[in-house]
Amino acid sequence: MSDINRRQFVQKAGIGAAAAGAVWVAPSVIGLDTAFAGSSCLSPQLLDFTGNTVGSQPLTWTVGTYTVTLTITPVNAPTGGNPATPQISNTALAGSGTSHYYRFSMANGTVANPAGYDIHWHFSKPVFALAFTILEIDKGSGGNHYQDVVWLGGTTSSNAPPTINPTVGSEVGGGPGTSQATAWTGTAQLASGTNTTGNVRVLTSPQTQAVSDLTVAYRSGSATGTNQWIGITNLSWC
Repeated sequence: MSDINRRQFVQKAGIGAAAAGAVWVAPSVIGLDTAFAGSSCLSPQLLDFTGNTVGSQPLTWTVGTYTVTLTITPVNAPTGGNPATPQISNTALAGSGTSHYYRFSMANGTVANPAGYDIHWHFSKPVFALAFTILEIDKGSGGNHYQDVVWLGGTTSSNAPPTINPTVGSEVGGGPGTSQATAWTGTAQLASGTNTTGNVRVLTSPQTQAVSDLTVAYRSGSATGTNQWIGITNLSWC
């Protein structure tokens, strides 16, 4: 091999610097998740329900460059709730972070016929560190035999959800809430609006998963149907 050809080979092989006595360092290739893990949330986003009129039923929001779509699928024809249809409410609740939240209610669900809703959130672009609170997961007492049953799913309530890091109130049983078999359940009747013991704070993994879809499945888990409900607070993400 001639000196010219040898020099060209060394340069193309990327070892010219090493041959000259210097240390050659390979270019760094950093994946999105790794880069995100080493940084804070650079562009926090908030879907704030205070921008919606009480009693309204919004299904689409624009938040920055994101479009968020809500699909509500009734299961076993939930009826008789207060309010009768899912909508924005402003009843003061501890832990809601705001006076406005999305409320889902029913009065006809039983164990044999578990009525409820599949509450599906879709993001036009994947998000990290998706966070929100599920409010008032509780259970009736005396003759008021309702029980709230809640779990998370992926694109549907039967799919596995993304990795979550929940903070669970002291009067919420079951868990970890990643399937119907491991649903969160109310264990006590709560004084509405005065405590956070029936709340579950949901946070998806900020470093390892981008989330495009998440379903909150809500069902009745009692022997007799009476008025019951849960709420979902503002959503935030990076």
